[in-house]
Amino acid sequence: MDLLENLIKLPIKLNVLPQRYNLYYFQEQNEFVIYIAQNPIQLQSVNSLSIGYISYSINHISSELTIQFLKSNFTGIGIGYYLILIISYIAIKNKIKKILLDDFSDLAHQNSIYENIGCDYVGEKPEPEMECKPKKIYNKLPLFKKKYLSNNKYFVLS
Repeated sequence: MDLLENLIKLPIKLNVLPQRYNLYYFQEQNEFVIYIAQNPIQLQSVNSLSIGYISYSINHISSELTIQFLKSNFTGIGIGYYLILIISYIAIKNKIKKILLDDFSDLAHQNSIYENIGCDYVGEKPEPEMECKPKKIYNKLPLFKKKYLSNNKYFVLS
């Protein structure tokens, strides 16, 4: 199953974008960018014109998905959390055992988004390397719904 099929067949419980917004993606070999926008945009404009995006690569041989960059242009409303949930779903569907990332956020080792979704630091502070289990992240979906959807905080851009 390729990425496009995974995105098209998102379970209803993950398909929570407002009607005007969609998930789009770019792929170059095993490198991907998934972004949220109202319309498709050029790759060089994703940073400024999307609501948020995540870039990652997949190594099927080592069964690892590596998140290179995650950005939400509207913080505190669940966009980053949602994109990580999407990545966990894609990893599960592709039988990926580990998600790797470096936490260079301002909250590294201080209750960052990655810690909240179930990732663990590989080294001691201040080392940024983290390892995550896709199913552990995906199992945080009820928490995401409770924190953002049930309180109408998700995707409120004003």
